[in-house]
Amino acid sequence: MFRVLFKKIFYIAAMLLFISFLSFFAIYAAPNSFFSAGGLNPNMTPEAIAHLKEVYGLDKPNLQQYLSWLNALLHLDFGISFASGNTVLEEIKGRIGVTLAINIVSMIIVFIVAIRVGVNSALKGAKFDKIAKQFAL
Repeated sequence: MFRVLFKKIFYIAAMLLFISFLSFFAIYAAPNSFFSAGGLNPNMTPEAIAHLKEVYGLDKPNLQQYLSWLNALLHLDFGISFASGNTVLEEIKGRIGVTLAINIVSMIIVFIVAIRVGVNSALKGAKFDKIAKQFAL
């Protein structure tokens, strides 16, 4: 029993690590970086861009950046928002209530619709049953 549980937890952890790896390195597939595209200020000098890359650790090798990012992620340090200057965790905390409220309301609506559809499709010979069988085939 514990062996199966350990195996599943291991697979989940490996999959999350793989997804985080893909997510992190997908950024490098883009043709321009944030700084070369003039993200903060299009009139930035190359020296200022080099300084910002050093400050944010973007001058380090990609694998070292990933490991540093993963370590910060495990400590719930998501960085600082360029838009507001606050930490990203503070931004998330400020919006989590509304997000949860929207999700709960939408889940209730989905459950109501799903139960109604399930009951209608369970009735043999009903019009909805025939339509559902056609889509299933």
